[in-house]
Amino acid sequence: SRIVAMQEEYVNDRNLRLLSIADPVISDIERHEAIVTIHAELDRLVHTSPYILEAEIYLPASERKISSSSTIFEQLPKPEYDALKAVKNRFDNPFIYWHGRLFISFPYSSMAIMGDQEPVFVIGVELNLEQLRDALAGFAIGGSGGSMLIDQDGRWRIAGNGHLLPQAGIDAATAGLTADAPAATAEKWIEGRKYWIAAERSKTMGVTLLSYMPESDILGSLVQYRIWYWVLAVLSVLMIALFAYWIFLQIHQPMRRLMRAFQKVENGNWKLALVHRRQDEFGHLYSQFNSMVAKIDELVHEVYEQQYRANLSELRQLQSQINPHF
Repeated sequence: SRIVAMQEEYVNDRNLRLLSIADPVISDIERHEAIVTIHAELDRLVHTSPYILEAEIYLPASERKISSSSTIFEQLPKPEYDALKAVKNRFDNPFIYWHGRLFISFPYSSMAIMGDQEPVFVIGVELNLEQLRDALAGFAIGGSGGSMLIDQDGRWRIAGNGHLLPQAGIDAATAGLTADAPAATAEKWIEGRKYWIAAERSKTMGVTLLSYMPESDILGSLVQYRIWYWVLAVLSVLMIALFAYWIFLQIHQPMRRLMRAFQKVENGNWKLALVHRRQDEFGHLYSQFNSMVAKIDELVHEVYEQQYRANLSELRQLQSQINPHF
């Protein structure tokens, strides 16, 4: 858009008007000064953007050409001039693709640019295709994807990595483009691979930018993340299972042994002794339990012996009372 605007500024350029209209009547000095000035302006135009390879002005009245690469008032190259002046509507699509070269053309006429009216001059800016390809290659993500510019009339295509998208993919992406919706996306199987394609059309330049990539490249990292997710999920389940088993061994199982031991004591088993190999809380509980059972057993025996001795003394007392009668 900036290049087109800079081309339009030449409409009011005094030196260009002098050469295009009054060339037959001006002096050689005036002509030379005008040519040098225009050459310097074209050279500055070229250096305003890395995408400009060369800028040229075609003067059909004098059948001459002024180029940014030469100060010579060259002979008009008729085939090149005819190609550049044939732009249909520079307001919708100023691009001309000719013999493998891409131009932005600006034919100017004092009359309406329609029909067979010969232009007063034509300004052609040749674009640097290598720079365009490098810029398009920068849009790609991964080695299999790419980007490309296509003309809406199908006259030319430029791919960033040299890999042109097949026509089926282009048709699938551009089918949904309208004036109200200049951007669209599509999915298309191409050569056995599913591609995601995004397209956006410029309303003023008449070109469409396509970016495309295999679905496997886009979702590759997501697949990897999904695998890691399942690995972590399985590891988490294993860790939880191991922790639960450790809790069972450390707490639940010793507690169950202690509960069973209490039940046996309730049933009269006073010879019970629990063994715990670790020096932890359960080791202390087991030791206290064993001590308690031993004391209870000792108390039981003491009470039994006391009752036995009391009964025995009563029996002997009865015997001592009965013996005199015999």
